[in-house]
Amino acid sequence: MTSTAAPHQTDLPSDPTANVLLVEDDQGLRESLGTVLAFQGLGIIQAADISEARKKIETCNPELVILDVNLQGDSGLDLLREIRQRGDTRQVLLLTALHEIGDRVAGLDAGADDYLAKPFALEELLARVRVMLRRAGATATTNQTDAATVGQITVESSARRVTAAGTNVKLTKREFDLVDLLVRNLDQVLTRAVIHERIWGYEEQLGSNTLEVLISNVRRKLEATGAGRIIHTVRGVGYVARPEGEPSGSSA
Repeated sequence: MTSTAAPHQTDLPSDPTANVLLVEDDQGLRESLGTVLAFQGLGIIQAADISEARKKIETCNPELVILDVNLQGDSGLDLLREIRQRGDTRQVLLLTALHEIGDRVAGLDAGADDYLAKPFALEELLARVRVMLRRAGATATTNQTDAATVGQITVESSARRVTAAGTNVKLTKREFDLVDLLVRNLDQVLTRAVIHERIWGYEEQLGSNTLEVLISNVRRKLEATGAGRIIHTVRGVGYVARPEGEPSGSSA
């Protein structure tokens, strides 16, 4: 962890029920990070290993798990896979070694929402946590309304299921997040910057066509069912979800 000036009070939620589980086997680092996060008004739960983390997730139901990949004798990726395999969509931030690119790729493939390479600055950790807790809150609000439909496509947020023309469509985590975001904002043009922040959550050096590739993959999967196109490009701005055939201005 990079040394920085003492963190100032930020706009992190002050509600102690917005629990964060910190899974880190280095006691000094775990306690230090726990103190910093608690200073921001968060309810912090700590675990030193996977076994303890499992129990804390079940009993405390944290909104966000900060998970070290390289735990003593275990891999945090194993816990991440367990979480995702049971359909648990809570936010997970991985802590990885700076040189372990493979861990970061494997973590994202396993369903991590974000990662942070050690050593890191405290302010960067706090920024990631802010974004992820906002995202968790937005998801909880969205799940209250659950199903949303555009044309022949229905998105069920709580079940993380997309149905197109009566067919269940298998999507990756980011593909689902993209469809859910656009459908929940029906007829609203979302800029590339907004989509980037909501899907990836922070400033990241992505390839110039990363979003376009994601859009293309989603369109291909949805349209293969015969449901028609609902995701339209608004040139020079971003993307919008609307039923095929509706007036679209400069969209395509």
